[in-house]
Amino acid sequence: MAAELAVSNVLFHLNAGHDVSSLLSMTSSPTSTQYGPKRSSFDCKQMVLSSLSPKITVHASESVDTLATGFGFHSFLQLLKPFGDKIDHKFQIKDSQLVSRTADDFSVRFCAPLNDIFSVQEAESGSKTPLFKHTSLELLMSEYIQSIDQHLKKAQEEGNTQLTSVLKDSIYLKFFTKMLSSSVMTPFEPINHPVASLIFLSAEDSYDNARQLLIQFKTSKVPDYFLTDDILPLFVVIHDVLNEEQAEKASQLREHIKKQLFVDTFILPLTLDKESHPTALNPPVLTSVDEELQNSHLSFSSAPKLPAADITSIYKLLKEITQKKIIPYMETKISTWDEQVIAPRKSITGRFFNVGKKYFGNKNQNQNEHTTNYNAERGYYGKVANETLTRKLADWSFMLRDYRYAYTTYELAKKDFLSDKAWAYLASTQEMAAFSLLMGATNITSKLKNDTIDPLLDSSNYTYLARCGMKTYALRSILVVAELFCTLRDSWSNGPAAIKWIQKAIDDKLVGKAGKSLLLERIGYIFSLCVSSQARIIMSRKLIKDKPEEEPANSLKLVKNNTATVGLTRNRKAALLQVFAAKNWDPVSHPLQVQLCLAQTKGVYNGLSFAERDGSLYRKLQDTAAKSLAA
Repeated sequence: MAAELAVSNVLFHLNAGHDVSSLLSMTSSPTSTQYGPKRSSFDCKQMVLSSLSPKITVHASESVDTLATGFGFHSFLQLLKPFGDKIDHKFQIKDSQLVSRTADDFSVRFCAPLNDIFSVQEAESGSKTPLFKHTSLELLMSEYIQSIDQHLKKAQEEGNTQLTSVLKDSIYLKFFTKMLSSSVMTPFEPINHPVASLIFLSAEDSYDNARQLLIQFKTSKVPDYFLTDDILPLFVVIHDVLNEEQAEKASQLREHIKKQLFVDTFILPLTLDKESHPTALNPPVLTSVDEELQNSHLSFSSAPKLPAADITSIYKLLKEITQKKIIPYMETKISTWDEQVIAPRKSITGRFFNVGKKYFGNKNQNQNEHTTNYNAERGYYGKVANETLTRKLADWSFMLRDYRYAYTTYELAKKDFLSDKAWAYLASTQEMAAFSLLMGATNITSKLKNDTIDPLLDSSNYTYLARCGMKTYALRSILVVAELFCTLRDSWSNGPAAIKWIQKAIDDKLVGKAGKSLLLERIGYIFSLCVSSQARIIMSRKLIKDKPEEEPANSLKLVKNNTATVGLTRNRKAALLQVFAAKNWDPVSHPLQVQLCLAQTKGVYNGLSFAERDGSLYRKLQDTAAKSLAA
């Protein structure tokens, strides 16, 4: 288990763009991964879970930001971000049926204050801001590949296959993570709207400082579609654990805030001594493309560190806030919205009213009168419209992992958006409905895949691309669904579904050159997972003992020892896609990546005369890559 966590830490560091050399010691001993050949896809699923977790804004007083600067961070927000990726605790969560279940871990996303986020978006392109810029993503991936090539080469020379695999996998994981890391807030994706706001004060701050920060939060300049009242404010007062006077001040300030401002307040004791067992933090996983490019071009003398006791205290605080305040608050809001919005729609009266409005509403009303909640010119619903609350209810249920209820609510919202021709809302809702079906499943039937999931994705991608021109959103939905398909138990039937969607991303030219190479590799990876249940049984019992012909009539004839599994695996297709990926990488500009792709084909092509013949693509790529590395 310790070795598995070490590998995971390497991946987290690599995806955050930090120096690789300080991480190599984490994989000193080889180990088998928890999920076997599907480990990479399960890592992607965990990324999806983290990226679709509750979002929390962070407001900090000047004295608190100064405290963070003393430890080497730009702000207290930067200090806090890594703690949200994974909070180890057995959280109790109630679903829509009031049945309590346990989540072994939980994630939250910390973000900047609302004023900062919306001011940046307004300066760009408004509510349809892309998740990332393709040129920036290509630049980031190019820099990242260049930064680890030397370590990949060293790992190959040392024969450290585990480290080679981890470093190579991290390239796609980084690419995948960037699809999920955008901080853009749009009207049609309430799942990216904050559910809470943490306001940090120091013991030296006054009550007036607290009141002013709360006013700034409540009067944030936000768009018309955004409702600040649904965000839960919480205060946190920080004091030096060794200073009794500060502890007393913090306690008094907490009581004053609770009595005067009626806001729950927590106390966070920290050891402000930098030399007290300094420990480096795992950098945050979900950083946007632009943010990571900016950080990679800044020079740091060393990674910021915190005292070990402070790390423990912050995690303890987040566990308490999440379990006692954020989760119950979300559960209460879900219950309220269900009673106010969903229950009336499902009642007999509500159904009769909807049918009457559909068939008889046009006689005495304008044809579009029933769509007055949707502002077609601005492209969004009102902040308290039933359609907005329905979508928010589904998103909050998804974040609390009640996927079944989330799906049924997305289906209700989808009908409204289709009726109102709110295309961006419709595409996003169909995307999330598909996510809900796949996130909560260990396996699915062909009927569910063909009759429900595929139509949802077809419609969502068509709407994103043809009606909205939102290519980055279409790419994100395709890659997430493909990886979720790979985590299902039956890879033999679900693998082709994942491949179909990734191939669509390539055909629609949603990625650049590096992205295309990575997606071709990913198709090869998925083909390698495609093993029928019959073949698994045969291989597990080691029954593959066919003898080759002693004197084959044709010396060039393929010799297959494993005839019992012929047609029950897709290893040859996997190898072919790795060759295509190697060609796309180009053996002159990325020779090491080409070699790593070709290394995945050895089990299929080694010793085959047609692959090794002069002039074959396989041989050309090998020779050119070797010459480029030797130069």
